[in-house]
Amino acid sequence: MDVFLSITFLVICAAVGALIGGFIGKVVSILLSPFIKRSLKKRGVQ
Repeated sequence: MDVFLSITFLVICAAVGALIGGFIGKVVSILLSPFIKRSLKKRGVQ
């Protein structure tokens, strides 16, 4: 049972970490999208 519990705990931690990582990635991409667009426009002008 201990091995089973440890495996399930690891799986749950991995799933939660993936969800949190994906959410943070979305927020960061949304926040940085204007800066990325500006830099691309500047490169296009130059």
